[in-house]
Amino acid sequence: MQKLYITLQLLLLFSFGNAQTTVSLGASKDNTIYSAFTGNSNGQGEYFFVGKNAVGNAGSVQRALLQFDLSTIPANATITSAILTVYVNKSAPTATGLELRKLNAAWGEGTSDAAGREAQGATATTNDATWLQRVSPTLAWTTAGGDFSPTVSASVQSIAAGIGSPTAVTMQGVNVTADVQSWVANSSSNFGWILKANDETLEASVKRFVSKNSASTAQRPSLSVTYQATLPITLKGFSASLSRQNALLKWSTSTEIDNDRFEIEHSLNGRDFLTIAEVKANGASTTEHSYSYLHENISAGKHFYRITDVDKSGHRRYSQIITLSSMSTPALQVYPNPATSFISVTTSSVLKGAEFSINSLAGQLLLRGKLSEQQIDIQKLPAGQYWLTLKTNSGELMKAQFLKK
Repeated sequence: MQKLYITLQLLLLFSFGNAQTTVSLGASKDNTIYSAFTGNSNGQGEYFFVGKNAVGNAGSVQRALLQFDLSTIPANATITSAILTVYVNKSAPTATGLELRKLNAAWGEGTSDAAGREAQGATATTNDATWLQRVSPTLAWTTAGGDFSPTVSASVQSIAAGIGSPTAVTMQGVNVTADVQSWVANSSSNFGWILKANDETLEASVKRFVSKNSASTAQRPSLSVTYQATLPITLKGFSASLSRQNALLKWSTSTEIDNDRFEIEHSLNGRDFLTIAEVKANGASTTEHSYSYLHENISAGKHFYRITDVDKSGHRRYSQIITLSSMSTPALQVYPNPATSFISVTTSSVLKGAEFSINSLAGQLLLRGKLSEQQIDIQKLPAGQYWLTLKTNSGELMKAQFLKK
C-alpha cells in the first residue's frame, strides 16, 4: 500500500544572482613599432619588443601594441579584476621598467614577419602599424610612435638585465580594470594598450617578449578578467509544489530583455545538477509572464531544483536552489538511482511480461523490450538522465526517471 503524499509549496522572491566569472583571453593582435626603422613592423613575428637598442644597433626605441577581444563578456558586466600577463624571454644588458598605457586610436596588424632575432622588424605590409602609420600605408598616428593616454594604466618598476628564459610579467591595478570596464561597456573604444619602457633613453635596455604567434602557447600574452553580470531578467517568483508523485515548478518574470530560454535543473544531493527540461522564454517583455514545468514520478526523498536563465548571447545565471521532500512511494521505483550497468524495478503490479521503453528527456526512444526479470541492462546507454516507461499486462502505464552515470 502506498504511503500518503505530502504537499509542500514554497514561494520565493529573488533575482538571479550576480555570479562571478573569470575568463582568460589571448591577444587578438600584437605588433612592434621601431623609431629607427619607421617603415618596419612585425605583425606575424614570434616576438614583440620594448625598450631601446644599443647605439651600434641604430639606437632604436621599440614599443609593443596589444589588443584583446572582449566580446564574450556581457556589456552590462562589472569588471572586478583585470590582469595582463606577458612573458619576457630575452633581456639586453641594461635593466628597465615598463609602462602600460591605453591607446587612443585603432591600429593594424599585417603580414610582416621579421627573420632571425626579429630585433629590427621587417618591411611593413598593408594594415601593419609602424612608428609613423597606425594602419599602413594611409592612416598616420597623430603623434609619431603612437597615440596613447598620458595616464599610466600599470607599471613594472624594473625588468632585470640578462634574462635568458621565459619569465612572466604581470600588470594589474585599478587603471587596468578601468580600461577593460570602459572597453566592455563601449567596444568601439577598445584599441588596446601600448607597452613601452618607462625610460626610453637607456641604451641596450630592450626586452623581447613572446607574441601571440609563438609556438609556446602557454607563454602568449593573456588577459585574465573577472566580472559580475546580471542577466536582463527580473524573476518575480519561483515556487514548487508536491502532489502525489509529481513536482510542479512555477515561476514568473516581470521583465525580460533578449532572454532565450530557461533550463530546469534537478539534483538528488544538492550538488550535482542535471538539466531535465528546457522552457522557451518570452524573449522581450516589460509585463509579467508565467512559466511552469511538471517533473513527473519523482522518487521518495529530497529533491533539489534550480532554474538556469540563458540569454540570446549564451550567458547563463542560476537561481537560488529550492528543496522539496516527498514521503511518497511512487507506483514505479527504480534502483539503484543513479545506476551504472543495470536498473531494477519494483511496482505494486505484476511485472512479468510487462513492456518497457527507455527514452531520452527529449523523447527519443533508445531501448524497448519485455521484462523477463525485474532488471534491465543499461550498459549501452551513455551517461545522462532518462525516462523509463512500463506497460503492464493490464494496460497500466507507469513512468519514472533515472540517472545513468
